[in-house]
Amino acid sequence: MLLVKTRDGGWVYPGGQVEVGENLMDALVREIKEESGIDTTVSYLIGVYSNTGIFKWYDGVTDVPTQVMFDFVCKPVGWELAVSERNNG
Repeated sequence: MLLVKTRDGGWVYPGGQVEVGENLMDALVREIKEESGIDTTVSYLIGVYSNTGIFKWYDGVTDVPTQVMFDFVCKPVGWELAVSERNNG
């Protein structure tokens, strides 16, 4: 299990959004690299989950509706560890 330390000292799962024109696997590898410094390869999908509630975006103000989360097993292939730029939220 990978948790990344945020700049304000909290711990979160790496995560993010797929950008326009980006496929899911590329987004996964990019987000893990951006938030942890770890280069990975994707092995396989282990779960799909949904959150049917509304929660606050990282800014603490914007409402975000239902989201779908995908969990994958990945293998590290190289790294230079880094701290996530994300806040705890």
